[in-house]
Amino acid sequence: MSFFAASVLLTSLASLLLSIFVYSKGKTNSLNQSLALCSLSLAVWTLAQGLTMLVTSHQAILIGIHVQVGAALFLPVFYLYFIFSLVEIKDQETRALQLTCLLAAIFLLFDFTPLFVNKFVMPHNYPESTMVYAAFALWLISSFCYGLVRLVLALRQSSGAKHQKFLYIFVASLIGIFGGATSLFPIFNINLPVISHFALPLYMAVVVYAIVKHQLLDITLYVRKGLAYSLATALLTAIYLALLLLANSFLKGWGHYNSLLATVFIVSGIGLVFQPLRDRVQVAIDQLFFKTQYDYQETIRHFSEKLSSVLKVEELAALVREKIVNILKVKWVEVSFGPCSEAVGAELIVPIESKGEKWGLLILGPKLSGDHYSAEDINLLTTLSHQMAVALENIQLYQKLVRSESLGAVGTLAAGLAHEIKNPLASLKAMTQVLPENLSDPEFIATYIRLVPRQLDRINNIIERLLQVGRAPRLIRKEVKFKSLLIEVLEINADLCRARGVKVVSALADLPMVLADPEQLQQVFINLVLNAIQAMPAGGELKVASRLEGKNIVAQISDTGQGIPPDKLDKIFQPFFTLKDKGTGLGLFTAFRIVQEHGGSLDVSSLPGIGTSFIVRLPVVSLA
Repeated sequence: MSFFAASVLLTSLASLLLSIFVYSKGKTNSLNQSLALCSLSLAVWTLAQGLTMLVTSHQAILIGIHVQVGAALFLPVFYLYFIFSLVEIKDQETRALQLTCLLAAIFLLFDFTPLFVNKFVMPHNYPESTMVYAAFALWLISSFCYGLVRLVLALRQSSGAKHQKFLYIFVASLIGIFGGATSLFPIFNINLPVISHFALPLYMAVVVYAIVKHQLLDITLYVRKGLAYSLATALLTAIYLALLLLANSFLKGWGHYNSLLATVFIVSGIGLVFQPLRDRVQVAIDQLFFKTQYDYQETIRHFSEKLSSVLKVEELAALVREKIVNILKVKWVEVSFGPCSEAVGAELIVPIESKGEKWGLLILGPKLSGDHYSAEDINLLTTLSHQMAVALENIQLYQKLVRSESLGAVGTLAAGLAHEIKNPLASLKAMTQVLPENLSDPEFIATYIRLVPRQLDRINNIIERLLQVGRAPRLIRKEVKFKSLLIEVLEINADLCRARGVKVVSALADLPMVLADPEQLQQVFINLVLNAIQAMPAGGELKVASRLEGKNIVAQISDTGQGIPPDKLDKIFQPFFTLKDKGTGLGLFTAFRIVQEHGGSLDVSSLPGIGTSFIVRLPVVSLA
C-alpha cells in the first residue's frame, strides 16, 4: 500500500469517527448535525479514493470513482449547512443552500452515466475530465468559496470567543478546501503537486483543536477523556510493539524462549501501567488545552474564601478589582453599585445579580495583550459576579444588624445616662430649693459649697466618659511584644495587689509580634486586672496567662473573687452596667469595643463563689 493510499484511508477513518462522535453528543443541534454530515461525506469520499488505488478491476475502479463523485456532491451542501449554522444565518438568507442542494441533485442524476465519468488514468486511477465533470468541479469550488466568503464576513463582525471559533474554522476550511482541490489537478492535466493527502489530516487536526481549545461544540469533557484514553492506548501500543520486537530479536536464539509467554508477560506489565499513564496523559492534556480553566477554578475557590471575611462594600470592590486585574491582565476594572451611564472604553460589562435582583455592574477595559475575552473569561466573570451579589446581600444584612444593635446601644446609653445623672441632679435640686431659707446658716453654706461642685464634677466626668465611649477608638498600630505588654500591666498594678493581699500568678508564653495599638491594648488589660483586684476585697489570687491557639493569641485574666451571678453575665459588657457601688459601668464596655476594633473577641466565664475569667483573643497579624 502506498503512503498516499494509507494517508487517505486514515483520514477516512478519522472523519468517520469524528462524524459519529459529534452526532452522538448533539443529535438535535444543527451545528453538530452539519459537522457530522460534512465529516461523513469526507469519510466516504476519502474511503472511495483510497480503495480505487488498491483495486485492480476496471469495473471496481469505475464504481469507486462514481462513489467518490457522489460523496463529493454532498460536501458543499453539508459545508454550507455547517457554516450557516455556525454563523447563525437566518432562514430567509439560506436560498444559496437550497440552490446548492438543487444543483447537487442534478449532478447526482448524471453521476452513474458515461457523461460524467467514462475513463480513468493510471497509476492513481484518476477519472478523465468530461464537460459534466468540468461543470461539477466549477460548481464545487464556487460553493466552497461562497461558504468561505460568508465565514469571512462573520469573522470581521465578531469578537471575543466567537471570533476565535470563526478564525479556526476559517483556517481549517482553507486547508481542507484548497488542499482537497489539488486532487483535481491530474484530472485537468494541471502539472502541480497533489497535497490533499497532507492537507486533509491537517484539516481534521485544526477542527479537533477548535472543538477542544475554543469550545466549538459543547463536547469538551468528552473530548478530554477521549484524547487521554486514545493517547495512552497509542503510547502503550507502541511500547508493546517495541518490546515484542526486542524480545523476538534478542531472545529468539535462547533455547527456552516462548513467544506466547513473552507476549503474556508484556501485556500484563502494560495492564499495570495503563491507569497511571492515562492519568499522566490526562494531566498533560489539561495543562495544554485546559490550563486556563484550572486556574479559574483556583481563582473562584480563593475568591470565595476571601469573601467570607469581607464586611464592607469598599473592601469587596477593591478585592474584585485586584483579582480580575491580576488573573485576566486587564488594563482597568470598575465596580459600579449604582446607576451607571455608558462606560467609555469598556470592552465588557457583566451584571452583578443574584436571584433576579441586580446589584450593580462589573465594567472591564481591554486586556493588556489585546486579546478578546474568551468563553472561559466570561464564565469566570459571571461566577464572580454571582458571588459578589451574594456577598453584597450578606453585607447589607450585616449592616442592618449593626444598625439595630447600635440603636439598642443608644437606647441603653440614654437610659444609663439618665440614671447616672439623675442622682446628682436630685441632690443639687434639693439643696437649691432650700438655699433661700438657709442663706444665713454658715454650716449649710459650707456643706453647699462642698457638695455642689462635687456633684457637678461627677456629672461632668460621666459626660466625658460617655464622649470617649461614643468615639470609635483610633488605632495606631505598631509591632507589639504581647508578653512585654502584659508584664508592664502587672508592674503598674503590683503595689495595689500587695496592698489588697492579692497574689499574682503569671504564665506568659513567648508569643509572636502582632500589629496593634499598644496604648489601647494596655487600657483593656488594665481595666480587666483592676476589675479582678476589686472583685477580691479580702485578697485572693490573680492569674494572668497567655498562649498561642492557631492564628490567635489568647490572654486569660482570672480571679478568685465572688464571681458574677449567672443572670448578670449577658449584661456585663453593656454600657453603664456595673456590680460595683461606685463604678460607672463603662470600663468593660470600652474594653470590649477596643478588642473588637482589633479584630478580636472578649469573653467571660464565671462561677459564683469561685471566681471569674476574662478571655481575650486577638489575631496574629505580622507586618510581613
